[in-house]
Amino acid sequence: MFENQNVFADLLPALPAQAEESVFRISNVEYCLAENGKEHHTSRYDIMNRRVYGTDHLVVRRGQPFIINVRASRYYNSNRDDICIVFTPEDTEMSRRTYPVITEVVQRNEVSSGAWRAEIQQAYSNNVLRIAVTPAANAPIGKWYMMIMTRTRNLDGCQTFQADRPFYLLFNAWCKDDPVYLDDESERGEYVLNDTGLVWLGNAKVNFPAAWSYSQFSSCILECAIFLISTIAELGSLERGDPVRVTRALCEIMNFTDDGDGTEVMEGRWAFDYSYGTEPTMWMGSEAILQQYYMYGRPVKYGQCRSIAGVLATLLRALGLPCRVVTNFESPEDDNRSLTIDKVIDENNELVYGYTDEHMKTWNYHVWNEVWMKRSDLAPDFHGWQVLDGTYKYGPASVAAIKIGDLKLPYDMQPIYAAVNADMVWWRLNSWTGYGECIGCDASRIGQKISTKAVGTLEREDITHNYKYPEGSKKEREINEKVLSVSAASGSPWAQMYLNEQQKIDDLIFNLELTEDLMIGQPFSVTLTINNVGQMEMYRVSVNLCIDIVMYTGQEFARVKQSDRIPKIIYPNSSVQEQLYIHWAEYYPLLFDQCSFKLSCYATVYDVDFTYIHEETFSLQKLHVKIEVNNEPVVANAVQVTARFKNPLPIPLTGGMFCIGGVEQMVIPLLGDVEVGGEVICPFQVTPLFEGKQMIIIKFYSQELKDVDGFHEFIVKGCKG
Repeated sequence: MFENQNVFADLLPALPAQAEESVFRISNVEYCLAENGKEHHTSRYDIMNRRVYGTDHLVVRRGQPFIINVRASRYYNSNRDDICIVFTPEDTEMSRRTYPVITEVVQRNEVSSGAWRAEIQQAYSNNVLRIAVTPAANAPIGKWYMMIMTRTRNLDGCQTFQADRPFYLLFNAWCKDDPVYLDDESERGEYVLNDTGLVWLGNAKVNFPAAWSYSQFSSCILECAIFLISTIAELGSLERGDPVRVTRALCEIMNFTDDGDGTEVMEGRWAFDYSYGTEPTMWMGSEAILQQYYMYGRPVKYGQCRSIAGVLATLLRALGLPCRVVTNFESPEDDNRSLTIDKVIDENNELVYGYTDEHMKTWNYHVWNEVWMKRSDLAPDFHGWQVLDGTYKYGPASVAAIKIGDLKLPYDMQPIYAAVNADMVWWRLNSWTGYGECIGCDASRIGQKISTKAVGTLEREDITHNYKYPEGSKKEREINEKVLSVSAASGSPWAQMYLNEQQKIDDLIFNLELTEDLMIGQPFSVTLTINNVGQMEMYRVSVNLCIDIVMYTGQEFARVKQSDRIPKIIYPNSSVQEQLYIHWAEYYPLLFDQCSFKLSCYATVYDVDFTYIHEETFSLQKLHVKIEVNNEPVVANAVQVTARFKNPLPIPLTGGMFCIGGVEQMVIPLLGDVEVGGEVICPFQVTPLFEGKQMIIIKFYSQELKDVDGFHEFIVKGCKG
């Protein structure tokens, strides 16, 4: 913590002794926490509700008046008494560019010359002044100190009073002059005030919501957010007024990477060993992560994109920035910056490393954030939602600019565009010449069902249309060709080659079918049917169907099964089939917690040099934890809750436990095993502290089955009487 230094101490002459009884001086400042908290929508911040005197602090939003009650030594006389308030933002030693704001206190409706305004609303008979202070709408956010200077005009010198504790100033989505202003009250409630939310997981075909507790009002969260932007990111007070600088600074310190300095918030890990830390899927909210970080100052182990995005959303909402969490299904890494996702195979349909994008990763889903603001560095067309990706340290990047392919704007536009609208391209490498030939593409696979929580409900809102025009439409293809042309002109050989046309065979129709409603513990199958609709030609075809276990990032882990490459002849007006059947005992020993697979199909048509290629990811569904609230929820009263889960596996579940989050955090271990087909029932109670919408979040874990989600939203009523 940093102590404020009174830079005016040497400038204020002492009062003569005979003037002591006549001087107008301040003896106390009351921050009116209840009144200001209601008007500024900050009453739920823990720092506003601490019971020990002197530990609570005022939290207000810039560009909007807040009230202070000032007690003086005598009744205020506007004809002879002058009052001036000096506001000083806190800065670190490394970024000390502090500037004080000196504001003359004026009468109601009197013109004020400064960026901040302070006016006397009422003078009470008990020597108390009610003063309304309005910070500038672009004032730096963070911790501010207040000193009041008073002067009696017929006396020399002045008196100073230092407020006993600082106050916190936030961005203001309710203020029209603030760049983060939102004009819809329901959106402000959702994107600034809602302390729980949903993150969509799974894949483009079958996806589901998982709850996340943002807890932006909880203990130490606001202090941690201010600490991160001022001390870790070293933003000076002049920079902390700009939402672009603040959001970019936070984005850069979210994920500890090889080039990090060890002060980042989380250590991302997409591996198989989570020793010395918490498995990323076990986190249910941001509170424990940020409190641990604030206590020890080291990256919290371990995070993945959904937890990193959840924590970043907490920090942004805590600071007053409208923010939402977004899931992009089929989200790739464009390692070679070609704006195509390139996969190179040899004559045997095996991937050729060194040519293919380095990690070949197309994530089943990737989670990032959007933050709402006017961009002072961009034209008005590019205001609004901006992408922030704390995992890769991208952004802010204008969503509107991504849609039209304007990739030269700041920041990190190219990789984000590729993640939502690149084409996936397959190349066959000629081992004799070393050159690649484009043998297939999928222009619609990347960037599907871009999702966020709908305002005011628990439904999914599809926002894909914000990022691109309808897939395959003339406008979407024109924009994609434009960005590919720019990439080709800049020297990308992949983009140059891809602009050429591909070979097709009109006689053959390929139809690939995967078992629907895949449930964990059950078998599944994949079938490729090839129809020869031609009247004259017969074709010799070999089919290779592969099922691989993958991480949700798309990284392959193990081959489960593949078909034999036995050539088959397809006669005119006939068809052939290739089927692959996978039993649960074949995939279960290799399975990860998110139950993700990749299906690859290569059908080579001999003599015409054509290969049909199809690739998709899919996940096995899990049963969710069912939650029942058994009595009417009332503030400060115990709510009886029951959680239920049925074992879907053909083996018992051992070492089970329920992890509870949301309203309260607790872990409840099971005393015995959950038999095959058996149901476990877990009663517990929580005590809500605030009225309104609340959420219970539950995860079930066992040795055999992990990361089973459940959540329940309910309304808490106020105390009667």
